[in-house]
Amino acid sequence: MRCFSLLIAITATLLATATSAQQIAKPAKESESLTAAAEKTYALLLSDYRINKTSGPLQLELLNNWSKRILTAQFVASGFVGLGKAEFLAEAQQQHRKRAAALEEIVLAKALTDKATATEVAASKFFRLEGEQIVSSAREFLRQSEAELANRKIEIRLPPATEAKPLTIGPKPIVVSVRSDGTYYVAGKILSEENLGKLLQDASQKNPAQSLLLLASREAPFRFVATVIALCKHHGMRHWMRIEPRK
Repeated sequence: MRCFSLLIAITATLLATATSAQQIAKPAKESESLTAAAEKTYALLLSDYRINKTSGPLQLELLNNWSKRILTAQFVASGFVGLGKAEFLAEAQQQHRKRAAALEEIVLAKALTDKATATEVAASKFFRLEGEQIVSSAREFLRQSEAELANRKIEIRLPPATEAKPLTIGPKPIVVSVRSDGTYYVAGKILSEENLGKLLQDASQKNPAQSLLLLASREAPFRFVATVIALCKHHGMRHWMRIEPRK
């Protein structure tokens, strides 16, 4: 579930709208520094584990979490992410997978000399498989997104005026805001996770064409953002996400 939530939070941003370079220039520089800091911390932790200064499955989980922090920082550094950033996002996910695979190799090498326990071996395998799942699921998401875009580009032939029918306009998207403290706002009202889920369930049942616009604060914890996106997926609701700049 943890892997799925992280995947959804990252890949869903491929449908985010763009903003001006002036709006994201400063945040992007800050996020690039954040990425470098996360990479440095990961490298130091990995070095300590490699030379046996640290050990144990909890240390492996710490390394995996810092690898995900690098991935998150790389995502934030992109500012507003649209489909044009798909290659950047895919590369960041591949880097996370490679870090997990390299860590497993280190653990297996240590296990040969009895410097790593069976629990460490099992944990490293899990983190490697988790990284592979992130990449494979992301590829499927990108494939579906590209297919959807291709369908939108199909030439539309309008019928003769005598055959014209009234146009039907879909429902306005539900706007859900996720504040920096993880609070959910809909139409100016605070909703709990349970009530938000019920709202989306009722809306999707009433109109299968209902969509959702997610406005996420740049400071909002990703698990709250991931919850909204997972609910949309569960109820088959199309959704878009926009990262709100710092105020």
